[in-house]
Amino acid sequence: RRRGGAVLCYALLWAVRGAAGFVATGWRQPTRARMAMASERVARPVEAEAVALAKEASTAGNRREVRRIVEGLLRSERPPRKLWSYNTLISACGRVGLSDVARRVFEQAIPAAGLEANSHSYTAYIASLRGDWREAVRALRAYDGPSPFVTNAALKSLRKAEQTRAALEVLLRSGKPVDATSFTTVMAMVNGTTAVSLLRRMDQSGVEVDARALAAAVSACAADRPDLAVKLLESAPAKLRSDHAYSAAIAVAAPADAARLFEEAASQSDYCVTAVVSAHAKAGLWRRALAYVSEDASSEPVMRAAIAACERGATPEAAAHAARLLKRLRQRGKPLELSTCNAVVSALAAGGRASAALTVFNELRSSSSLCAAPPDAVSYAAAVSACAVEARWRDALRLLAAMRRARLALTPTAVGAALVACQRAGAAKQAASVLRAARRRGVPLDVPCYDAAILAQGQAGWKTAIALFREARRASKLEPSTRTYLALLECLRGQPRRSDVVYHTARLRGKLSHAHPEGANVVDLHDYSRAAAACALRAALREADPDADLCFVVGRGTRSKAAPVIADFVLSALRNDHGLRLRPHPTNPGRLLLDAADLRAWRDRHKTTLPPAAWRLAKRAPLLAHPALLLSAPDDDSASSDADDDDLLLLDALASSPPPREEPTPDDSAPSASSSSSSSSSSDEL
Repeated sequence: RRRGGAVLCYALLWAVRGAAGFVATGWRQPTRARMAMASERVARPVEAEAVALAKEASTAGNRREVRRIVEGLLRSERPPRKLWSYNTLISACGRVGLSDVARRVFEQAIPAAGLEANSHSYTAYIASLRGDWREAVRALRAYDGPSPFVTNAALKSLRKAEQTRAALEVLLRSGKPVDATSFTTVMAMVNGTTAVSLLRRMDQSGVEVDARALAAAVSACAADRPDLAVKLLESAPAKLRSDHAYSAAIAVAAPADAARLFEEAASQSDYCVTAVVSAHAKAGLWRRALAYVSEDASSEPVMRAAIAACERGATPEAAAHAARLLKRLRQRGKPLELSTCNAVVSALAAGGRASAALTVFNELRSSSSLCAAPPDAVSYAAAVSACAVEARWRDALRLLAAMRRARLALTPTAVGAALVACQRAGAAKQAASVLRAARRRGVPLDVPCYDAAILAQGQAGWKTAIALFREARRASKLEPSTRTYLALLECLRGQPRRSDVVYHTARLRGKLSHAHPEGANVVDLHDYSRAAAACALRAALREADPDADLCFVVGRGTRSKAAPVIADFVLSALRNDHGLRLRPHPTNPGRLLLDAADLRAWRDRHKTTLPPAAWRLAKRAPLLAHPALLLSAPDDDSASSDADDDDLLLLDALASSPPPREEPTPDDSAPSASSSSSSSSSSDEL
């Protein structure tokens, strides 16, 4: 009886369910219509399930599965009938990079199904065009609807392709509907002045300026116009000042302005704290930057910014603060981010604590308690820089070998640090080996690498240093920096003529200058090495006005109390090499004076001129050269070459030309035929 009752209950349940289904399908309709509706209910779940599977596969990044599902749906006898299904398929194809399949769905499948693409279709299609900005603009032109989302998708495609001019034309001249997001996207591509103009245009066109647009404009100004970024933020309404706008302006402001803006920020978030710490660190105020950091409550990004400020301090005290911050972070019991560990290693190395930096790096490489991620190329470069602090070239080379074993590509920073370690240890052969290995592995050497290589291999001979300088200029197409010329001058010590040509070349290119605002007879030797100071002394003796005293600014006076002092070198160089005696300045202890009478006597004893090649350089850049350089220049314009290769031609001539013969100045006598012929022959040789 119990079994019979259960069967009866199930039968009644199925009867009620069948009756409900009959009523739902329309019992008054004909049988054929009911069958069509049943088939429709069966087909709809198949379509929805296939589209859902394609979306799920695209989220997982399964490119092959997405292609199989989409192409199967397009080839089937019953393709999708709803437009949202095609839009979802286009988005799935774009998510995995199947631009060709997305284009086929958009251009062929949707019209074949008798449907018309809407704004969602255009937006999904443009988003699937990775890098093909021309097709994105073409699709935008074909769209004639009122939605600004299609315009935003096209502008994002242009931003990825870095097509600033095309983006401005789409925004301002295409006549397509735009909104605040459109202006924000373009502001992220332009400079500060253009961003402010777009912000004004946005207000004039009736588009409401929101917080994101203001933050984008402030960020654009921060890249090239820091003063304009601060003014723009201060002139904006308080309701539009977001944390991103404040952080962008604070990061590039002066320390006083950064502190004031930080106090004005409504919510002093981690973005603002990181920005104010970075602003003070850039100004060298690392102690004041640490005042904004709470060692117990600050987040890891803020602590990382504080550690970076300690790195800029580059003192043992700053390194001790960085070690204490690392200890506080480890006490929290969480693995640190790799960027934080890299910042700690760099800060310890910059503060001179190379052993502590290498200890942290070895712990990072051997243990997962400090950081879950393995060391990357930045970690190895920081460790090699720590080796360079104490001239531990063997450890530096071992780290480069370990970097290769870890299947990490050598970076210019790591190679440059290894070259510095070899240079400080006097290991010229090992520096040459590092340089050859970097070239063989295709490392793109930068200017600091060549600076270190010139100093390291220049110890083997000045010709090697000149060859490296020429390689940097010709093969690598690099523009020498101030450090490059200083390194080359260090290698040319004991070669006064060659040093003078290099020094004049650096002056004409704006890399070195001993000029002072007080006049031509004041020689500023701040931040000069001894080799560069020797060249500046010889140049000043030739170029100064003989009717006035010559003043040498040597440092540690009223302006720079902690600057490097080269007063002893200047005194000894002028006394031993030129027979001149200096006297101290009556009011400024950081200056030395040479009497005008002694200068005139030296001029009478030394009737010398600059090399012909340097005269030609002075003629080609009259705005950069001092007028006194042309005092006794030989009148020769027969030799001509590209201005960018003048310094290379000079160095080529230095390697083979003999020392110049003394020639009479134009004030003493006119150049004779023999002197003219010798001048032209030297020009032909150059």
